Amino acid sequence: MEADDNRKALPHNQHPEPPPREADNLNPHAHVQGKTKTARSKRTLPLPEKTATALRVRASIQQADLRAAGEGWAETGLVFTTTLGTPIEPSNLRRTFDKDIAAAGVRRIRFHDMRHTCASLLLAQGVQMRVVMEVLGHSNMAITSDIYSHVAPTTLRSASEAMNSALDVNDSGLK
Repeated sequence: MEADDNRKALPHNQHPEPPPREADNLNPHAHVQGKTKTARSKRTLPLPEKTATALRVRASIQQADLRAAGEGWAETGLVFTTTLGTPIEPSNLRRTFDKDIAAAGVRRIRFHDMRHTCASLLLAQGVQMRVVMEVLGHSNMAITSDIYSHVAPTTLRSASEAMNSALDVNDSGLK
């Protein structure tokens, strides 16, 4: 991956398919790449600047790994790889993720739970459910609202405060 300081969006789930390896055909837990689950899964998402910065840092680390590996580098087109360019094994990802969570001193969550954390944080910040649905790639609003309705009390309080502010009028009937 090349770092591009002008790039503010990253295609989601768009990367070249590496040639199949014999070991992948034997390993039931092998990394699978290919077509996305639905047409909606293939989309371009705007990146927060902090994410773009983190990806540029990752790209420089990966370039250093490539130089160190030399001929041993396996080009996969992936952003997150081992130091040899190969896909990260799921068990290694979980182990590293758990170690990082422990070091941060936060409650342990599964890797996939970061998706739920993202949605909950966006909703708590007042981002509309429709926008969260688009970020997550859900096929319809019902899926998003069914899963994230627990965030609604905060949103309802915000709506109540907004209505109170809108109705806040002085004695002459004007705000």
